[in-house]
Amino acid sequence: MKRIIFFAVFLSASAWAAELSLKGSAFDPGASRNTTVQGEAALLAGMFSYGAAVYEFQVPPGQTRAGAEIDFDNLRGKWLKLYIYNYGTAHDDEAVRNRRLEPNWRLWQSTDQAGAWRTNNPELLELKSGDGRIDYLGPQNKIKLLLYAHGGVPYIGDARFLVKEISLIFPDEDQAALKDVKGLLVTSEDAWIEGEFLLVRGKGLPPLGGDEKTGRIAAIRAAKVVAMHNLAVALGKIPKTGSTAMVPPNRVRDTKYNADGSAEVVLEVRISDIKADPTQNLFPQGKGN
Repeated sequence: MKRIIFFAVFLSASAWAAELSLKGSAFDPGASRNTTVQGEAALLAGMFSYGAAVYEFQVPPGQTRAGAEIDFDNLRGKWLKLYIYNYGTAHDDEAVRNRRLEPNWRLWQSTDQAGAWRTNNPELLELKSGDGRIDYLGPQNKIKLLLYAHGGVPYIGDARFLVKEISLIFPDEDQAALKDVKGLLVTSEDAWIEGEFLLVRGKGLPPLGGDEKTGRIAAIRAAKVVAMHNLAVALGKIPKTGSTAMVPPNRVRDTKYNADGSAEVVLEVRISDIKADPTQNLFPQGKGN
């Protein structure tokens, strides 16, 4: 049977810039299992062991984050699992990894809902990491998604889904606005721009006395406090001498312990989150007092 792959790319004025969509019937037959074409949809069945429907998307250059949306009917009220293929080195923990699949498949999210369901935990995935652990694009800039159905007694206890459409959704980021924000940031030895991220570093010392474990915990805590201070300075919200300020969402990218007992923490902030932060209050020239 000749199979037709449908791609839809469109622009939106909302927070989503573009969408790549595949009809359910456009699964990869060589990589899928217990999946059959039903018109433009796909019937994914768990059967006695499990079912898998694999979809591959050619991603436009420049995309750094993506969400997913699946339009499907849940025919047995079971859980549908969504996996994404990681070309990098990170695998799911052995305690939770699905041993029926290659270790490169990482669980994104599960749902027992139906209809047009969109990822929300997390809603968006970072497509690459600087340390090689995460690479969802691979050498050809392609994302592979896998829909998984648990096995059971066919027609009685196995999971069954009618997959109508599956989509990748990319967030809208105004590059001109991002450039303006970058121009206002106060960079230094402890605050620098790397791609679409602002990175800030903080260094902390352990207290005098105490054991090594307690000292490490205290040093990390102190390093995070300094990093948050440096973040507020980089945003132009406080002077270098200190103050308090609200900062946008951030997370720890790297932690390092030094031979002298001190610790270093690097925080990352997506620059588009700085733009969207309602408390944003950069100094006019991006300089602290």
